[in-house]
Amino acid sequence: MSYGQLRADGRIDLSPTDGNHRINARLNAALPDIAWLERFSPQIDRLQGKVAGDVQINGLLKQPVVNGEVRLTEGQVHLPEAGVTLEAITLNMQASGTERATINGSLQAGGGTLTANGVLSLANLPQWEADVSLQGNTLKLMDTHEIQAWVSPDLRIQASPREVAISGSVLIPEATVSLREIPQTASARSDDVVIVGRSSVGSTETGESVTVLVKDAPLNIKPNVVIELGDKVTFNGFGLDARLTGKLRVLRTRQDIIAEGVLNVVDGVYKAYEQRLAIERGRLIFNGPLNNPGLDVRAVREVADGDIKVGISLAGTVQQPESTLFSTPLQTQSDTLSYLLTGRAMSSLSGDQSSLLMEAITGLGIAGGENLAQRLGGSLGLDDVSLKAKNGDFDQSELALGKRLGARLYVRYIVGLFDSLQRVAITYEINKHLQVEVQAGLQQGVDLIYKIDTDTGPLRR
Repeated sequence: MSYGQLRADGRIDLSPTDGNHRINARLNAALPDIAWLERFSPQIDRLQGKVAGDVQINGLLKQPVVNGEVRLTEGQVHLPEAGVTLEAITLNMQASGTERATINGSLQAGGGTLTANGVLSLANLPQWEADVSLQGNTLKLMDTHEIQAWVSPDLRIQASPREVAISGSVLIPEATVSLREIPQTASARSDDVVIVGRSSVGSTETGESVTVLVKDAPLNIKPNVVIELGDKVTFNGFGLDARLTGKLRVLRTRQDIIAEGVLNVVDGVYKAYEQRLAIERGRLIFNGPLNNPGLDVRAVREVADGDIKVGISLAGTVQQPESTLFSTPLQTQSDTLSYLLTGRAMSSLSGDQSSLLMEAITGLGIAGGENLAQRLGGSLGLDDVSLKAKNGDFDQSELALGKRLGARLYVRYIVGLFDSLQRVAITYEINKHLQVEVQAGLQQGVDLIYKIDTDTGPLRR
């Protein structure tokens, strides 16, 4: 297999003591097939293309005069992670003795096109500068099982060795996002972790090598881009089936990359606990970090032949949501939740349907859930229903259902909200001060509890 030819001839005069070293060189390239280059990057495959060039470099080494041209033609490359193939790639760089070289290129993907036009400053090569405009029309950006997306960018990229500034707009005319679950390999990354290459010390769960940096990365990315969703952007996953519209501006402040704007849920339906709730109002409000927009969501259901409307409102942020129930005409909290999830009043539910309501209280994080759980427990004939964080840790929250079976015998069923671990606790009161508690589950145990009455209440030993 012939890789082609790459030849360099020249001379650099290092004798001047004032730093004005001179260069006289010529570079010639004739690479009929660049497929062998794909071995240097695991992110690409099926690389094709031809490279030809002839460049003459003369004058001062720090400020050379460049003449010549480098061309890439018949290019093609597949991006496995995005699921797209970039085709008909052309790139041409030409210099004619001035202090800058012109850049022109184009490619196709999924029936769409992208063109590039710009200049590269050659006046001071160690501090080179590039100014490139990108225009695209319905270019396929992703084509995986989860995401299919087309974009029409209109961007300006100004780059230097230390900084890349990206400005302009990106229209997403069409996209389909279908998520069934978050990938098992997905993991959160701290904001101060920067991917710097596979040779760095340490690695993430996804296999990427990382270095934790206190300061900014050497290359500073500064976006100021407006992203607009077109009329054919849909999302289906995690119970939500909806069309999305809206506009965001993504920009960099001194410290973070943030977003400003609103995304709207249009024609949306949310499925929860086997029920389909119409989204009457849905907004994601961005005014800060990309991963924590504000919530303004109202999902409703009409029951009793349309005479009763019940729903749930979400406020707060994605990381700290706040949910409340509402009804028209006004219903009790327990009946509102019952109507919302079963279409029936609390008093007419079976035991399985009542258990569903308990699950909903814990799963939805409804405001006042502790009191609501107590009221539902009373209607089920339970003596105690409680939601508690074990050892003060929210991630170890538990739902406990208790029933007294006699003057001295008390039985509790306890289930973890996040780990689903279950256990049964049986407490027998020997006398006023002494109790025996037996727990059976993943682990078994017997406790002898001695209570001392004090001014502040009973003290357990």
